[in-house]
Amino acid sequence: MKLGWSLTKMRELLGADDPFVQQVLGRKSPDQIGADLIAGTRLGDPAARKALWTGGKEAIAKSDDPFIKLALAVDPAARAIRKRYEREVESVVQKNTELIAQARFAQQGTGAYPDATFTLRLSYGEVKGWSKAAGASRPSPTSPVRSRATRAWIHSRCRRHGMRRRAG
Repeated sequence: MKLGWSLTKMRELLGADDPFVQQVLGRKSPDQIGADLIAGTRLGDPAARKALWTGGKEAIAKSDDPFIKLALAVDPAARAIRKRYEREVESVVQKNTELIAQARFAQQGTGAYPDATFTLRLSYGEVKGWSKAAGASRPSPTSPVRSRATRAWIHSRCRRHGMRRRAG
């Protein structure tokens, strides 16, 4: 059902006359192609997958599995589309993201929160070291506060996933 839906969406987006759509669907409907692919594949069998794995490229090239045939047929076009996407979309986004970040920094300086660039941030603000002379004590891994917090966290996860606490 999902495969037929995906093939239908591909035909809607690219158009029925697109060469790629014609290559994949031919004269059949997306649901017919999906049903034929699923009915004819042996990729659900671990032994068939292992044979392809151990046989390498040669076994894959000689395979008569419909999914393998489809993948081999569309691979050059899919790689070309991916390369075009990387060249025309990803590179432009990457370049402009840097320019926007530079402009924000030039305008706002360090007065604004950093942009979310998926880099590790432990906190926002000035980083200060720990000093025993300052009078604060750092909790040890075995401190009662830490072990209570750890037990509470574990028990909350167990409750969330329907597991019960062991007696004792």
